[in-house]
This record gives sequence, structure tokens and C-alpha cells, in this order.
Amino acid sequence: MRFALVVVVLAGCWHDSVSDPAVAPIVITPKPGLPHVAAAEFGVFEDGATFVKSPTIKLAAGVAYGWRIRLPCHEMVDFRETLKMPSPGDWHVDLKTTKISADRTQVVTEDALACFNGWIAHQWVATEGDPEGVYTITVEIDGFTPVRFHPRFAR
Repeated sequence: MRFALVVVVLAGCWHDSVSDPAVAPIVITPKPGLPHVAAAEFGVFEDGATFVKSPTIKLAAGVAYGWRIRLPCHEMVDFRETLKMPSPGDWHVDLKTTKISADRTQVVTEDALACFNGWIAHQWVATEGDPEGVYTITVEIDGFTPVRFHPRFAR
């Protein structure tokens, strides 16, 4: 199984399209004193620019999937993302920003993203060997309540 880490810097205008009115389940775990993010969405990035909200991600080589979060931001935003899969993966990631768990089911990425029009976004690219099932992706941004996504991945 291979994963390629791709940090998306979209030039400010991706187009929204919704293929399914339901979005991937999103959980915002309240933390006392921290505000919620303005919006959080999970889905696929078609053609590298068109974001399509989706609760289910098709596992096929080259499918770009991920999240985007709306914040009151105008510059770089530090984030920490924990991606947990239902079974081990054969990870191929930038080890400067991403750490792989010993059981190879989880990666933690700490990096910064450019903010465009109040949005930050991060994506991964699927391969044929990625496991099916529900993944858990937790995004932590300093000063905000963490956001947790639970998309289903299927062939």
C-alpha cells in the first residue's frame, strides 16, 4: 500500500460541487474556551482544484481526498493532523513533517498551510493497496476546537 502526502496550496478559488447531500461525518469536540472553526468539510479534490464533499471516498489509485477548514486567517496556519486507518499501511510520506506509528495504522503530520480566502486544505492521494473501512482524521489548529472526520473508504 502506498500513500503520497500532498499538501495543497490552492490559488484561492476552488469550486464547490456536491455529489451527495450528506457530508462525511464531522465531529467537533468542544474544548472549554476555544472557538469552533467556521466550517469543516471532507471529500475529494477533482482535477486538483474542485472540492466535492463526500461521506464515501472511492479507493482507486490517484484519487485525491482530504479536508478543508474555514478560519479567520490570512497567512500561514500551523496544524496537526492524525490519520488513523483500520489496518496497517505501507506509507510513503515526507518524514520531516509526518511520523508513522509502529503498527503502521496511523500517521501524524505537523506542518503549516497557506490560507486562501479564509480556507486551509490538506489532501492525500489513494493507491490500490489502501485499506477499506472508516478512517479517523483529527485536525488540530492552535486556538480552535479540534475537528474529527470519519469518512468511509470503499472500492
